[in-house]
Amino acid sequence: MSRTQLPPQIPHGSFLVADADVLGLTRKQLSREGIFTPSRGIRLPLNSKGSVADNVRAYSQLDPGCILTHSTSARICRICLPSWLDQDWRIHISRPADSSKPRRRNVVGHQLSFKRGEVMVGDGVRITSPARTWLDLAAMLSLEELVAAGDSIVVEHGDDFPAPRQQLASIADLRRMVGQHPGMRGVKKAGLALELIRVGEDSAPETMMRLALVQAGLPEPLLNGALRNGLGHPVVWPDAAYPEYRGEGICQRRVRADRFAANWQLLTPGSEFEGISCQFATGGEGAWSAACGRAGTPHTGAS
Repeated sequence: MSRTQLPPQIPHGSFLVADADVLGLTRKQLSREGIFTPSRGIRLPLNSKGSVADNVRAYSQLDPGCILTHSTSARICRICLPSWLDQDWRIHISRPADSSKPRRRNVVGHQLSFKRGEVMVGDGVRITSPARTWLDLAAMLSLEELVAAGDSIVVEHGDDFPAPRQQLASIADLRRMVGQHPGMRGVKKAGLALELIRVGEDSAPETMMRLALVQAGLPEPLLNGALRNGLGHPVVWPDAAYPEYRGEGICQRRVRADRFAANWQLLTPGSEFEGISCQFATGGEGAWSAACGRAGTPHTGAS
């Protein structure tokens, strides 16, 4: 952390050296400790409190015709990314296919063509739409990671949910995007992912848990649906539930690179939930099956 107080007019995010005079900053202030140079002509306060868009805005200002794409657009849209990509903070920038590819430090340059509606303004910068961003990510992500990204785009919760959410795009929007780019890299994988995307998942661990439950032979669970008490009032919204099996699951945390921890609870009439702890291994179907077998048995009547 810098011990030297930065000038109060320093922007919260990235800015252009060319704008120093307008900001009232001297060249000496631009080279002060606490101001980072991510790329030529750009400065960024090391302790920036700006949004993702704030921190990459200067790259757009350098070239008004460029578009932020791939993981950069995904971060601005808050699309779920796997940890390995979320930790890669290089800026993905695209220019038209008939233009030159962007080349500068900390930038991954692309040459792409966009159809109408595939570019939008998000938080003040030009980015690809959520559906186009998802399709661009298809060439980078595994099938499961692409499903998790898609789930985070189509998720929505009504006003009765503790944290209401609106969709970034619908499954129909994603399907239409795939249909518009039949020869694009990753489009085949995107088509497979479409069949696995569901509305209701709030996180990648929830998506991975659902995929493994189905792979283990269980039916599709109810996702973040309300479980109600005897008066009909919603009391809990489990990540995944099997009302007919009287079981619910909450995916809590990542244990290892290939494992997630989940708590499964059995509901007994007139009593509290009985907690059952288990681990699900994404790499082993047997482990999933063994864990799922403890989730309960079909309920045939009051016990």
